[in-house]
Amino acid sequence: MQRRAQRGNDFALSLAGHKVTLAQVSDYLPSIAIDPITSEAQVGVDLPAGDFVFVQLLPSDAKGVLLDEAVQTVQVAIDAASRSFPLIEAVPTQEPLVPGYYLMRLMHKERGQARVFFKIE
Repeated sequence: MQRRAQRGNDFALSLAGHKVTLAQVSDYLPSIAIDPITSEAQVGVDLPAGDFVFVQLLPSDAKGVLLDEAVQTVQVAIDAASRSFPLIEAVPTQEPLVPGYYLMRLMHKERGQARVFFKIE
């Protein structure tokens, strides 16, 4: 079985207008090579408009090692017009993310999953 970093995501993903690439910030995480983003960033997905995804947002260190083992999953609707959603909707408390590194995992019932490693400033 091929590791996710070698085979990539199951569907295209963008964050704050930047396409997610397989930059090797971590040994096993797809990443984006851009400046840090804010909690107001848009998450674009190549999924059916009006559908939904399950999202996990996990705090990590700069190498992608998770800091907290508690995982909360949020169901997020994909906007029909833009095929995206605000990152803040993936936060269970709907409060801005604290500065730091995060792993976001998106899961779709038919198309599989996608992951991205990023930094919030």
